[in-house]
Amino acid sequence: LILGELPGMKENVFRGTVTATRNRLEGLGSRLALVLRCRHEKSEYEAKLREARAAGCDLLLVAGATVTKDRLDTVPAAVTAVGGAVDHFGMPVEPGNMLLLAHIDAVPVLVLPGCARSRRSNGLDWVLQRLHAGLPLGRAEIMRMGVGGLIRSPLEPEDEEEGDVESVPSLPAGTPNVAALVLAAGQSARMGGANKLFAEVGGVPMLLRAVNAALASKAASVTVVLGHEAERAEALLAGRKVNVVRNPDFAQGMSTSLRAGIAALPKEAEAAVVLLADMPRISAVQVDRVIDAFEAKRPAIVVPQRDGQRGNPILWPREFFVPMQAVSGDQGARSLLQEHAQRIRAVDMDDDAIHADVDTPDTLRALEGK
Repeated sequence: LILGELPGMKENVFRGTVTATRNRLEGLGSRLALVLRCRHEKSEYEAKLREARAAGCDLLLVAGATVTKDRLDTVPAAVTAVGGAVDHFGMPVEPGNMLLLAHIDAVPVLVLPGCARSRRSNGLDWVLQRLHAGLPLGRAEIMRMGVGGLIRSPLEPEDEEEGDVESVPSLPAGTPNVAALVLAAGQSARMGGANKLFAEVGGVPMLLRAVNAALASKAASVTVVLGHEAERAEALLAGRKVNVVRNPDFAQGMSTSLRAGIAALPKEAEAAVVLLADMPRISAVQVDRVIDAFEAKRPAIVVPQRDGQRGNPILWPREFFVPMQAVSGDQGARSLLQEHAQRIRAVDMDDDAIHADVDTPDTLRALEGK
């Protein structure tokens, strides 16, 4: 969900939109994976659309600060600027007649009407139902929605004043509590003086790509370890629901960041999936596949692989948290993998994103060229 804002907008407007959207999605068996905010400007929406795509979200919802009035308005213009296309604008359903349907690659994009901020049934609900059911959705299907109309039921709840009540998402019963840990403290020593985590891949800084992938995944929480240029990194992460940990010993190797991150994880975490911030092709797709392979009753170290070659991110059950805080050097927990090889559960991946990291300007250029 991308929220546009203008000066003077009340905070509870944003809270209400998030709550209404989350409730709609959860009612359809889905979930709100990522919430981003930006100024109501075309370039700002472009940046957030790129972030959401890189994170692996499979449906993009945009609530502009003002209602979209035509196909050339601010938000649809941003969609086309990042390579998307507008499929249809408007629908013969009220409330909901200002909804816009678009797509970026194979990912549907909905530019929301003003009624999306309400809990009451409206045209957006009909569109979301078709998308979640895997039914065709285009101009013809939307125009047929006018038959029968939309009548408000007297049993529907009244809206709270501007969305003052905010729901708190919780894990479904039986779902393991897996924390995401993003290591982003390194010095980028081989990058010729530049901090690689701020380098853009596909228009999105690598640090944001890693953190957004974690936020959009099934992880119950996200902890980010910072070190080199920590203040700059914190500014980039502003507004995201992450726990930031500063590692003053980052120059002594990755193990110091791993120790700091593990120590800061929530007490209820049953496992941790560790992401490296210099692997910009990792999205929620790979993270979720690793998380899905974890079984709390038979905890194993879950390692992704491609063509028999292991990669990252790796999931570690809680029983390994103590030995992970004893590792040293710049190899992370590699020694623990060797020591507990019999506890590894390999998960096959469909691409080589789990191997694609950035260490030098050459590897960055090669990655951007793909």
